[in-house]
Amino acid sequence: AILGRGRVCQARGCGVPGPVHPVHRNPWCGRDGVAAHGLAQPFILCVGSIEPRKNLRRLVRAFELLRNNPAASDHILVLAGPDGWDEGFASFLAGSPASAHVRRLGVVPLEHLPSLYHFASAVIYPSVYEGCGLPVLEAMSASAVVAASAVSSLPDVIGDGITFDPYCTEA
Repeated sequence: AILGRGRVCQARGCGVPGPVHPVHRNPWCGRDGVAAHGLAQPFILCVGSIEPRKNLRRLVRAFELLRNNPAASDHILVLAGPDGWDEGFASFLAGSPASAHVRRLGVVPLEHLPSLYHFASAVIYPSVYEGCGLPVLEAMSASAVVAASAVSSLPDVIGDGITFDPYCTEA
């Protein structure tokens, strides 16, 4: 359901909180921000540093399962963000059956983020602990379909949006 091509736009107005960078307040979403990263096929996006609390290992395992679904078989998983302190993540990813379908972009230019969020089939935020969850707010401001963990501050941030159990790979 979250891999639909349409975008979700709220009928009611919504202010973007102060901590979100001004580039996300009136985001410009053009294909060149996606093309700059060589993303020509449908993708699922996750933005954040590579660290254990971001739950990226479980996300990769979930993506392995998703690759078996015909609706998602043409998708790649795109990870955008800096290296953190999950030192074994690169070798974990290399050992994944889905590794050929996972792209790590590293740090992306701030002005590309709205386009990446907007043109992703879905933005996934599987973190097990967040203070705020700024990427969720940023993605929603770019009219992305967002699914986030149902723990920590994220249910409050996403409101009536799509949430899941971050400890359950099948979820």
